[in-house]
Amino acid sequence: MGHNKPVTDHPEGPAQPDQATKPRRGPGRPRHEEPSGAFLARRDQIVETAAQLFGRIGYHAGSLEDLARELGLSKASLYHYVPSKGELLNLVFDRAISGALTELGRIADITDPADRLAELVRHQVHMIMAEPSFFSVFFDQRHLLEEKFAAEIDAKQRQYLHTFVEAVEAAMDAGALPDGDPRDVAQLILGMTSWPYKWLREGRDDPVAVAEAAVRLLGLDRP
Repeated sequence: MGHNKPVTDHPEGPAQPDQATKPRRGPGRPRHEEPSGAFLARRDQIVETAAQLFGRIGYHAGSLEDLARELGLSKASLYHYVPSKGELLNLVFDRAISGALTELGRIADITDPADRLAELVRHQVHMIMAEPSFFSVFFDQRHLLEEKFAAEIDAKQRQYLHTFVEAVEAAMDAGALPDGDPRDVAQLILGMTSWPYKWLREGRDDPVAVAEAAVRLLGLDRP
């Protein structure tokens, strides 16, 4: 290593704190650390339209040009919001699973085990039936998600499943469900309540009626 002279050898003496050179900001507008509300709202619209497109014709068949055309955007403008088609698919997946997780805190506060599980069932059915395009992509095109995005989605899925397993176990302990393996039963419940995205017909099928039918099948309805 070379040897440098001490700062105090400078003829003007050491630099004072208020004299220290500060990095100058380059030209242009300051960069925002967080995306604006307008940006997020537009990106959410893009993600919703992508879910509808991919759900209708498939991820491989639905190009970014198709999506831009449906949105009335140029492809260049689309890239301002999403850097790649793989990232866009990840945003569709994250919207589906993150939306599924949002209500779990409220439901977890329900103290009665049967009521808590019944409310989870209702939540699952209403969520699936409210956004069938998202869950069509989520369940049918999971293998197309790029590996770099999969770990976070998998972690959120495990969190969601764990909530159901705990609720099933509590319902079994309370005698509201027959004994069994809580994980197996939770997966069966999730399978039953996820399937409406396959047969749902808007205007024909009532989410409330479907949810209550699922609650009754599990014997969780209260007089």
